[in-house]
Amino acid sequence: MKLLIVLLFLGNLLSASSEFIVETNKAAYRAYKNGNYKKAFELYKSANNPKAYYNMAQFYEHGIGVKKDNQSAMRNYEMVYYAIDLKSYKTCENELLPYFYITLKKLKKFPDYRKLKKLCKKDRNPFLKKCPAAKRIPNKYRGDIELFPCKLYQKFPKTMSRLLAIHTNIRQYDNTHESLLAKRYRKKIVRTIRPIIAYYIKKESKCIRKAHTNQDIQNCIDEYNNFLHHAAMSALVTEGIRPSQEMLEKDPKLKAEIEAEDRRYRQRAEFLKQRAGKKEKKEALRKLKNLHRHIEYYYH
Repeated sequence: MKLLIVLLFLGNLLSASSEFIVETNKAAYRAYKNGNYKKAFELYKSANNPKAYYNMAQFYEHGIGVKKDNQSAMRNYEMVYYAIDLKSYKTCENELLPYFYITLKKLKKFPDYRKLKKLCKKDRNPFLKKCPAAKRIPNKYRGDIELFPCKLYQKFPKTMSRLLAIHTNIRQYDNTHESLLAKRYRKKIVRTIRPIIAYYIKKESKCIRKAHTNQDIQNCIDEYNNFLHHAAMSALVTEGIRPSQEMLEKDPKLKAEIEAEDRRYRQRAEFLKQRAGKKEKKEALRKLKNLHRHIEYYYH
């Protein structure tokens, strides 16, 4: 029975459009604040995510916009329960944590309640031990906290908190369509991280001017590039499995493509070994200043 409920829950999440879920939850909350409880209930019913299930449970339990029904309330609390990972410290960083506690009490799952309390009693995230400055980020926004270097939490605590709040807003709905949501939030992300963009451009510009080889220049750009990649929640295209020699012999077109790729790789490797001239540094500085305008390039 439990497996069936889990599969049903996952199926609902996968079938729902991420953007639809975001807008539906927002619309439901607006309807609730305006006193249109029936509309709010119907919107939450169509959202299919833990936050919506919790609100539906509350509506059923207290008769808000719908007839009181404790059995239906318990069913919706059960759906929230299956979203709780009692083994991961990241559960303690979920914005729904207070509602998880309420859910466990409602379902009388007191051993799980104590287990969650113990899990979240103190910071379990190993990154926070290495970087005390990151503790200024509210618990509910810490889902991606370890993706960024500690110095950013020291220099830009407010900016990093805003950035991670956006990440939380994206991730809380549907990780399956995360990249689609991240694209939608791209402009907001860029506006939010402006101070960090300025910091990296200044820092890496000095690094490029002092570079001796083209590899040194690339190393300067890579640090900033890595930050943008994580900030925009983008997915870099990774290198695939190289076809076997037998496959290449059977497919001349594929063989030609692989050979061309190998030549480009060797040329790039030779270029990186060369001494960096004024032309290379000037081009690198131009690329550096425009890198944040092309964040979408990193998406698959």
